[in-house]
Amino acid sequence: MLRDAASNWVRSHLSGSRFHATVERQLEEATALGYNYYLVMGTDSTRDGKPYLMHCYCGELFVFELTFKQARRFKIPRGQFLWGTGALAGRLESPETPAVAITGLAIERADGLPRGSPISADVSYEADGGWPDSCAFRLDYDVAGVGSVASFHYPRPPAERRGCIRCSFPPLHENVGKEPITSSIALFLRLYREQPNAPVAVQPMSNIRGALISLCDAGLG
Repeated sequence: MLRDAASNWVRSHLSGSRFHATVERQLEEATALGYNYYLVMGTDSTRDGKPYLMHCYCGELFVFELTFKQARRFKIPRGQFLWGTGALAGRLESPETPAVAITGLAIERADGLPRGSPISADVSYEADGGWPDSCAFRLDYDVAGVGSVASFHYPRPPAERRGCIRCSFPPLHENVGKEPITSSIALFLRLYREQPNAPVAVQPMSNIRGALISLCDAGLG
């Protein structure tokens, strides 16, 4: 269960038992309402002295170890942690045995992508049963105060059952009138099949793969 997995991870990594009950209450409230949840921990708030971003996204747990540069972008108060909720998690669970396994997601210029730039990514995959028809990669990100944004890439079905696909997505949208995104954010990629005549328009065909990205002003990447 997602909540139990996230709670166990927090208890084993977040220092200061006084924080555990707070985080677990936040997590329980978010998951009960069906929202994504994220937690950012600095070097002085974890047992191993490493900064992390824990993200409960679409019913799955993702943990990213941050670089010190990425951690500084979050401006975490000393000895504290940051948390937030995002969009509704949705009900489309990844299949137990996906038709396509996404084994790697490498974002070009991930540590300093100029604002307004398209996102280029190399997606490593395994499709031992062959590539399914009418599929597209969907890229999402979910940040409190910014929103959840989805964009699609429709690849040409590869002939090889294992390999790497180059994908391109539109620039990340930063809401007009809000502060620009300054922290590192998590991107999530999954392959979907279109189902135009079904009650649900899309069907997940792969696992979800996550990666971190940081935006910068042009010329500073």
